[in-house]
Amino acid sequence: MIVTRYLIREITTVFLIVSTALILIYNGYSISSILANPSSNSLQPIIVLHLILLEQVRVIDLILATALYMSVILALSRLYRDSEMVALMASGYSELQALRAVFYFTLVIALVTGLFSIVGRPWAYRMIYNLEEMSMDKLDIKNIQPRVFTELKNSNSLLYADSVDSSSARLSKVLLQSNAGMGKRRVITANSMSLINRGNDSLKPVEFENGHLYMIDREGQNDSMLKFETLAVYLKGEGSAMGHERKGIETQKLLEATRPKEIAELQWRLGSPLATILLALLGIPLSRNQLGKRRSYRVIAAILVYTLFFNLMGIARSWVEHGHVATIPGIWWVHILCGIIFFALYLQPRFAVYKARW
Repeated sequence: MIVTRYLIREITTVFLIVSTALILIYNGYSISSILANPSSNSLQPIIVLHLILLEQVRVIDLILATALYMSVILALSRLYRDSEMVALMASGYSELQALRAVFYFTLVIALVTGLFSIVGRPWAYRMIYNLEEMSMDKLDIKNIQPRVFTELKNSNSLLYADSVDSSSARLSKVLLQSNAGMGKRRVITANSMSLINRGNDSLKPVEFENGHLYMIDREGQNDSMLKFETLAVYLKGEGSAMGHERKGIETQKLLEATRPKEIAELQWRLGSPLATILLALLGIPLSRNQLGKRRSYRVIAAILVYTLFFNLMGIARSWVEHGHVATIPGIWWVHILCGIIFFALYLQPRFAVYKARW
């Protein structure tokens, strides 16, 4: 139908503009974030470019969902403002048909966001982890600045050295703080530290000389101290990145997961296309003039709904990760709530008409 194609074209035009703007904004943020990291100074330009592209793949599903939500509201708001929707409805084109037109376009975008969420984002995380490990292998010692606390991302550790000898890959007067697992924090102080070269070993051990090892129990009083002459420690310690590595697990493997954090990650991925559809449909009633005589009212309402939705999604995910909520309802109660709000807003004018007649 000509009117349906017209509505889809209007939404598509705004969608392309908004999505391009959001991608450019995030590109600027990711570039500045990557280049601001001291460890990126020694990275090859091609690796930096790969990291920027992978960051784009990692968030593209969220960008597309946000752009679709905004484009539906902006496009339909213009049609309402210029009285085009009134003219269409006067000629027999119902709001239900407009809903179908939006749904057809939304379904296509939801399939794309689902593909990126289920396949693309985990792949991007795995590639980012691999590039970080490659950069870590090259920058463990040479990129560390003396008398500056350096965060070793792959090992979730904090390193301080009084002096650095790049030629011999040796640090003097060092302090290393890291997570030892089981609710304990490991602190090592030593006169020197050097990197142990073991070929292609992905876990790079370092050797400390003449120092002390402190194990601090953060949940009790079982602290301990050990004095040593030499001590070898792996930079990627126990449980150092487990909270992030699950994001790189293939979705097929997550289907067999039993741990709450992995289940939460699976539900987040599967819920991404559904969230895209629900947000886009919410844009239809939010674009009506009934929400306020001024355009700013609709914009404020749209921002509040968007913020509330993703905050609730984050809360629901956290509850599932910590076992406060069972797998069912999991995070799905947020989608159900969003659907209820959509139907309430969509049917609001009809309720008003029935009430007036009654």
